[in-house]
Amino acid sequence: MFRDFEDEFEYTNDGLPRRTTKIDHRVKIQFENNGNNIKPITFPELLKNTAQTFSQRPALAFENAEKKWQTINYYEYEKKIDKIAKIFIKLGFKERDSIGILAFNCPEWFYSAIGAVYAGGIITGIYTTSSPDAVQHILEVAGSTICVVDNKIQMDKIRVIKENLPKLKTIIQINGPFDSFVSVEDGYYKWSDIEQIQIDNDIEIELEKRLNALVPNECFSLIFTSGTTDKPKGVMISHDNIIFGIKGIFNRFESISVGNEVFVSYLPLNHLAAQIFELYLSPLLAACVYFADRDALKSTLVKTLIKARPTRFLSVPRVWEKIHEKMIKAESNLNYLSYLMLNSAKKFVYNYHVARMNRKRGNVVTYKIGQQIINKVKSGLGFDRCRAFVTISAPMNVETKRYFCSIDVLIYDAYGLSETGPNTLNDSTIRNFDTVGNPLSGNEIKIYNPDENGIGEILLKSRSVLMGYLNDPEKTAQSFVDDWFKTGDLGRLDNNNDLYIVGRVKELIITSGGENIPFVFIEQSIKKQLSGISNALLIGDKRKYLSILLTIKTKMDPENGGPLDELEQESLQWMKTLNLKYTKLSEILKSGPCPIVLKSIQNGIDRYNKNAISNVHTIKKFALLPNDFSIATGEFGPTFKLKKSGVMEKYKDIIDKLYE
Repeated sequence: MFRDFEDEFEYTNDGLPRRTTKIDHRVKIQFENNGNNIKPITFPELLKNTAQTFSQRPALAFENAEKKWQTINYYEYEKKIDKIAKIFIKLGFKERDSIGILAFNCPEWFYSAIGAVYAGGIITGIYTTSSPDAVQHILEVAGSTICVVDNKIQMDKIRVIKENLPKLKTIIQINGPFDSFVSVEDGYYKWSDIEQIQIDNDIEIELEKRLNALVPNECFSLIFTSGTTDKPKGVMISHDNIIFGIKGIFNRFESISVGNEVFVSYLPLNHLAAQIFELYLSPLLAACVYFADRDALKSTLVKTLIKARPTRFLSVPRVWEKIHEKMIKAESNLNYLSYLMLNSAKKFVYNYHVARMNRKRGNVVTYKIGQQIINKVKSGLGFDRCRAFVTISAPMNVETKRYFCSIDVLIYDAYGLSETGPNTLNDSTIRNFDTVGNPLSGNEIKIYNPDENGIGEILLKSRSVLMGYLNDPEKTAQSFVDDWFKTGDLGRLDNNNDLYIVGRVKELIITSGGENIPFVFIEQSIKKQLSGISNALLIGDKRKYLSILLTIKTKMDPENGGPLDELEQESLQWMKTLNLKYTKLSEILKSGPCPIVLKSIQNGIDRYNKNAISNVHTIKKFALLPNDFSIATGEFGPTFKLKKSGVMEKYKDIIDKLYE
């Protein structure tokens, strides 16, 4: 019998190191920093408790093979995981083995991940956009013995590298079409094949033994950081790291209704934030997770949002910006009266929220009037019952935040890394659009070697901080100073203990004159001045002056997510203000680029320069790039983080000309 959720149990803590780089080692749980009021438990304990207490509440919702929505409850969900764990054991999966999952978000991702944990193993998610070489690196470092793949595209990657991975014994494909070797050659299975495997009593006993052997201070997930200059490193995450992190979020969220919360799963699940929100936080809240289809990040996300009507929604800045662009386009097609009414409603709602931020009484009457119109807009996005909108991963354009504020969608920044879990989160006490909030309970933040403006490297202490980097003691040791984790981010704390992110230490631009330039503020300022600009990349490290690379907003291909030639609505509006009839980026570029467009850009840069902190912060030159950025063209990573070093290498010739 698996131990009850409330049972006390023995696990070794005294005498253990605070960090480890070995997959089968345990670490000391750090009860300091006001973190001693949260009981250490394993994730299976949490899930089993939810399955008992909320057995009939919906856990997962997804489109089945007939394209009809299907729901399973928490009792069925936990039983499915239990069954998959036994099947994995039958297939030879051992304790401390790793399972690689190379698939888009789906129920089988959840079953495989938690099934492996039940069996004493470790989750290793892999981006579906990864190359065969990148997949091989992760599976090799993680020591994966099973790999679950989405479809033939992912199976082809594994087929190419399989002979280089002696530990990898079993590959399971979820969706067809299937090549002829699947279900024929040894070690290759369809998902439907493994579901038919019969389980004997010995396996039942073995699973029970493994579940009872789990302890909170051992690794159960590997998160591979998306390195730009080096191969990804495996971040070791323990049960306690996760439990502590999700309980911090639970305590910060407002108006929680356990058993009635709804999330949408669409961000890549090998990203820690997506795992935390969708895989781990959901059972703590007994929430139902709706799975979006694989085109969610291209075009279909809103369709799933309307179906699910989430109560909490997690996203990344680029997704918010895309929704914003579509909303602006839709508004431009309204008749004059409707446009006027909507704009008035947006002003009422926006002014109310800004007053609250400034600790003033907002006008409740006009706010309620505005809501009558705005609520229809929110319903059209599936946000009519959403109580928390969260953005993660990268800095977000303030103008996009302001727009969503005007439609009663107050977006809360959260801050954390793969190595640290969730550390800050805004809530309704938010004071401005720039802060990422104050520390979650049990998290300590300090600024290392602050300058005269209070800006320095952000250091963190928390029970959610990683165990260590897998097989990399040097990197692990270098990441701490006096037991504080060095985030590599630049920031400052205000008098309210709210954190502000300024940039990255490594990406801090240091001019040839020795001036330190935090680039994020400057890039955001330029985008604010020029609404038709989608991306701004500041250049100037070891250079005499600052320059900037710019891209014009274009539409994206709904099939592959790559940039198209057609201008986006905001770019079209920009051209209209310049009395230009361009509808394509190529038309602007073929015209020289167009001197009128270049002059407009220079005017925007001049407006920024006029208010720059000092002369060294001014931008001297700019270049217009030949296409917008995207995942498909390699400028963005899978969560829309800009690959700065890759972009600079790609456009090296253009950059060099800026300094001739």
